[in-house]
Amino acid sequence: MKKINLLLSFVIVFTSLAISQSNVLVIDYNNNFSSDQSNNASNIYNRLVATQTSVLRVNAIPATINPATYNQVWIFGNMGVPTPALLNPIINYMNAGGAVYVQSEVSCCNNPAAFADQLIDATTTAGGSISHNAIKSGNFQYNSYSNLLCSPLVSHGAAVRPFVGTPQRNILYEATNTCGGAITTGDVVGVRFCAGDMISGQGALIVNGDFNIFPSGGTCGSVGILGTPNNNAVIDLISDLLPALACNGSGTPSTLTLTANPVNFCGSTQLGWFFTPGTGGCGIIGCNTDTTFKWTSIAGDPIIIGGNFSCDTCAFPTAWPSIPTTYSLTITIGDSNACNGSYNTLIPITVYPMMPPIASAGTDSTLCFGQSMTIGGNPTGAGGSGGPYTYSWTPTTGLSNPTIANPVVTPTALGTVTYTVQVSEPGGCPPGFSLVNITAISCCVVSITNTSTTSASCNSQCDGSVTITASGGATQYSIDGINWTASNTINGLCAGNYTVYATGGTCIDSTTITINEPTAITIPSTITDVTCNGGSNGQVVVAPQGGAGGYNYSWSVSSIGNTPNATNLSAGQITVTVTDANGCSNAVTLTVGEPVPQNFITFEASKLSGCSPLDIEFYNTTDTNLTTSILWNIDNGSALTVDTVSNTYTTPGTYDITLSAIDTTGCESSLTKTAYITVFEDPIANFSSSPNKVTLFDPIMYFNDMSQANIVSWNWNFDGLGTSNVQHPNFTFPGDDTASYLIVLIVENNNGCKDTTRKYVKIEGEYGIFVPTAFTPDGDNLNESFAPKGFGINEDAYSFMIFNRWGELIFKSNELDKGWNGTYKGKLVEVGSYAWRLEFKDVSGKEHRHAGKVSIIK
Repeated sequence: MKKINLLLSFVIVFTSLAISQSNVLVIDYNNNFSSDQSNNASNIYNRLVATQTSVLRVNAIPATINPATYNQVWIFGNMGVPTPALLNPIINYMNAGGAVYVQSEVSCCNNPAAFADQLIDATTTAGGSISHNAIKSGNFQYNSYSNLLCSPLVSHGAAVRPFVGTPQRNILYEATNTCGGAITTGDVVGVRFCAGDMISGQGALIVNGDFNIFPSGGTCGSVGILGTPNNNAVIDLISDLLPALACNGSGTPSTLTLTANPVNFCGSTQLGWFFTPGTGGCGIIGCNTDTTFKWTSIAGDPIIIGGNFSCDTCAFPTAWPSIPTTYSLTITIGDSNACNGSYNTLIPITVYPMMPPIASAGTDSTLCFGQSMTIGGNPTGAGGSGGPYTYSWTPTTGLSNPTIANPVVTPTALGTVTYTVQVSEPGGCPPGFSLVNITAISCCVVSITNTSTTSASCNSQCDGSVTITASGGATQYSIDGINWTASNTINGLCAGNYTVYATGGTCIDSTTITINEPTAITIPSTITDVTCNGGSNGQVVVAPQGGAGGYNYSWSVSSIGNTPNATNLSAGQITVTVTDANGCSNAVTLTVGEPVPQNFITFEASKLSGCSPLDIEFYNTTDTNLTTSILWNIDNGSALTVDTVSNTYTTPGTYDITLSAIDTTGCESSLTKTAYITVFEDPIANFSSSPNKVTLFDPIMYFNDMSQANIVSWNWNFDGLGTSNVQHPNFTFPGDDTASYLIVLIVENNNGCKDTTRKYVKIEGEYGIFVPTAFTPDGDNLNESFAPKGFGINEDAYSFMIFNRWGELIFKSNELDKGWNGTYKGKLVEVGSYAWRLEFKDVSGKEHRHAGKVSIIK
């Protein structure tokens, strides 16, 4: 067994070896053993397939090999003379912490030391342990590092590197002097491997590790480290060691530190150790399943299990010795599973039990009032962890500094004050306590001979006073011994008991007094709630007590006056202030209640909205067993008391409807439905027509709707001659006669309300007149007479006259169709020009006058 004796702050570096299955990459270079399944490489391969998690066999070195994918790599076959590029994947894998086994024939015989040389050149760091000698053939000798201290030194058949850390020696094992030499399981137990180790056969190196294992002489062969081709135990051992020993050689070691918490303690302390995982590196192979612990006492209290120690074989025991005691811990690590390391170091750990600090407040003392003294003895005493100590004195009254060991006390009043000091320290022990009594006495001739008090005028009023009479040369007076005044009368006192003082220099006397006060004014009351909801017959009566009597009353409702009885109150709060004969007062706010509203009234209406005039009936649907009478307010000015009422609403708008009822208790309730009835706005029908004058020649008239408001439909009637439903229609009237036509427009708005308007439009007549300028009354029946021709002429007012050149009337006609035949008094007149004048009214009754000349031609 290997034993490690540990103590506080002793650090061990270790790694744990776990025997487990792995993912294995087998590089069978150029299918070297594929054709011969009986050779040693095939036996190794078959054993790995049977025992490991997964085995991938390839016949060339992959471009990259990831340590996260493969826990170990086994190399077989003759590579010839390898190049750095060929070996880089192996070198990178090893530098990343991977573990590699190389069969001996990879780097011997036909390629003198080429494989090993390349690995050494690529991976050996400056200051390393490997040095090439001039011989690069044969058995590929390397010189051992001169400071290795191996005995005897080996310079043939092995390469050795110094161990970094503890222990300080490498372990070197050699096989027999032939390539077929036997290596058994026992030969390699305890072999020290490190990060990136490469277990190899003859001619190879444990790169980034500590040593090499291979036969030291003999001829080259293919057996490598496995001297017995079918030794499965050795195969299993190497396959277990490879991944367990792979680590990052450039990392930091794990640490194990022994602890005592705390070293100085009150009660008990916890012994133990803590482990900090490293980030790689090489360390002792420790097997946790085989580790044991043993605690011993080497000075102080012997270990008594259950008496002063919880468990001497536990990793983390509890100790509570009565005196300072030194312990040591021995950790024993088993040697199975290739664990090794032997340490025999003993460093003591001492723990210190502590007592609470011893406090001393000093000796009870008496001194004259006005004098001072230092209190506190030796409060540090013994115990605790030795400080630093902190102090806390209570009470603080009269102390120069309540946080030091020896404060100065100056009494502020006559009598005894008990001071307590608490001493604390940072070691975790309970504080120490001590107390001292300091008594202040009067040492002079001042004497209080009389006191006269005045009571407070009101309860809780601080206007009492005391007058102190003293003899013996008193010059200062106080009500509390702290605040002093030259006046012997002290005012502004609340009711209570006081100690009053009189002093003359350092002389002081005191006595007790009492300031009285009247009892507090209380205001008992009797409240009568309102009978009905919304009523005003509530009442409050107050009967004050206490104080000086002679009460006056002030109510928040000023109309109540100075009386204890407030009547005709509505529900709600009311405040009364009572003032006694001394002017002392108290106020109280009282609440007058009322019944909750009775929501039992219901009513309905025959309709809720419509156009004006709107006729509506209202129905009382209230349970008649709950009421004695009802009253409607339907906005018509009438007091209606029957169950069904009606009203006609002519003005547009909304109307509130209220139904009130007297219930069987005599209380009135009402229900108002706001905006219950809606009378819609009526439309206003209106239109205009154009043009202003329409005649028979063009009897088309255009109508423009001018109605208001929110019109949605139009109904036109053109004096029975036609209808239209468009908003702005036009209509063609008959063109055979003048006449006035009645136009009727009915419009409807969006609420369905209608309005009608009626207007007449007139179709006026047209007239035309033509008067010839000459005619030929020569008997050829062509153009034999002269008369106007036209239309639209009213013959009842027609007059046509012809005059000769002397103005003599020679022809007159009142008939439109009767013309002048050119004769006067039965004879044809002479050729020439004759004047004419025409007067008539057209069909519209408008008068017209025209005049001109006509020529007779023969």
